Amino acid sequence: MPTSRHLSNATTFLARCPSSLINALSSTLERNSGLRTITKNHTLLFTIAPSSTTSPELLSQLTSALTRISPAHVGCISAPLSHQFFGSNIHPGHNACSFSYALVNGTSFRSTIPGRAEPQVGRWHAGRRRSTDHEGLERESGGTGVDVEHAEARVFADGSGAGGEVDWEKVWDRSARSMSFGMWSERSALPDTLKNIDPSTVDNIIYFSDRAPEGISSVLDSAFPRANKLSLIASSTPFLTGRPVTLFHNGEVLSDGAVGVALSASSSSPSVDLSFPPLVALTPELVVTSAEGNLILSLDSGNPTRLLLAAIQKHGLSLSGGTTWVGKEDEFYVGVVDPQTNEITQLHRINSGDPSRGTIALDTGSAPRKGCVVRVCSFDFAYLITIFGGTN
Repeated sequence: MPTSRHLSNATTFLARCPSSLINALSSTLERNSGLRTITKNHTLLFTIAPSSTTSPELLSQLTSALTRISPAHVGCISAPLSHQFFGSNIHPGHNACSFSYALVNGTSFRSTIPGRAEPQVGRWHAGRRRSTDHEGLERESGGTGVDVEHAEARVFADGSGAGGEVDWEKVWDRSARSMSFGMWSERSALPDTLKNIDPSTVDNIIYFSDRAPEGISSVLDSAFPRANKLSLIASSTPFLTGRPVTLFHNGEVLSDGAVGVALSASSSSPSVDLSFPPLVALTPELVVTSAEGNLILSLDSGNPTRLLLAAIQKHGLSLSGGTTWVGKEDEFYVGVVDPQTNEITQLHRINSGDPSRGTIALDTGSAPRKGCVVRVCSFDFAYLITIFGGTN
């Protein structure tokens, strides 16, 4: 990451145990005695990636050491590197963890704008015909019976096909559009610290969010259309900290929403470019022939999971646990291909896949639509090993 008066070089420490990280941070502070003076006019931006076995005591020590660098700070707990990123000659151990930090010059913010609600599995997917569960709809909307009827009519008015069946493509499309252009697109919904900022003075925005970033993402896009946005969804931390996610903002520890920094514009502001790590294509280009929500139902009119499993076997790869079920521990992705450039423009991680049902679930709010050209990929771990080092 380039150095400018608005953004310092980002530093990352990777260790086999959290205590080593604490020692490394202490040594860094001792070698850079002027760091505390520098931070007076800067915000500390950081992420901590502990292992699942990191004790709360060590995590607390590391967090305290980081946040003491500067009273103005923005951070989160993120996911550790997957074991597949390390070669057979590298043994990071179950306690491997890391942290990254940078000093930035900008305006920090805290957002409580809600995003898309978690899917209620089995509720709308129980059948393809219009639901008559008025009681359930009333409970979700918090309105009266009349409100329920109106809400139901609005949802399904443009989504009904022949025979009263629901066209789920239209329903999901309406849901996405309502999030993008609904109540949260107004500038008045901005966090207080950003409301009086001239959009032309902001070049880049970096933020960390909970598992539902759609609200803050929509607001920032509306209020700062010319600024680059870089976001990271915080890792799930119920077993580490007792919180759904763990965010840090100016001395506060938070469980939801988003925290971030709007970087001031200048001639030396860093540019942002989209690139992906080296990928191995497991399949040729395929066309999405059916999709719903975050699910791909068919590829080239075939069973998506069976196509994926056949590709995995063809390339000599294996699944976690040697199963025939694709799970979250596996590192496989669906890349959306731009037909004009033949380059991948979006990358979605595969959360799960079941050969019997055929569907592939993606870690996204909306899967690539019908007609999109995609390619199933995995990371080139041989290349990543050379990046992270090949010796103990």
